[in-house]
Amino acid sequence: MILKIIEDGIVPNGQYVARVVSIDGSQIDKKPVLEWLFEIEMPAESSGLFVCGCTYVIAGIYSELLKWAGRCTGREFTAGDLLDTDDLVGARVWVEVNTDETGGRISNDATIIRGYGMLETESNVSSSSRMPEFA
Repeated sequence: MILKIIEDGIVPNGQYVARVVSIDGSQIDKKPVLEWLFEIEMPAESSGLFVCGCTYVIAGIYSELLKWAGRCTGREFTAGDLLDTDDLVGARVWVEVNTDETGGRISNDATIIRGYGMLETESNVSSSSRMPEFA
């Protein structure tokens, strides 16, 4: 993994096109969560920077996890569906990045706000899921 070194380590607040790099299980306050790692792709001046976001490991049909998964895949999940989070890696999405100041530490927190489907190399991508152009 090649990392782009920046002065303060904080990505400015805003909306970015990013790619899901990984989704790993973890715990926050003894509750199981999924930690999502995103690599920013656009705009160009932020390309190569990484931000993280978390969802609880609750796969209810109204959960944040399924909202994010739906934005990654372009589909709605219903009761009885199975979700493999490995299938979400590589998805291009819009993320909203906000600065979080907790316990004297400043960090970024990313939320998926809408998606563009899986990467074009994946078999389930339509031609309408291309990357947007930035002005």
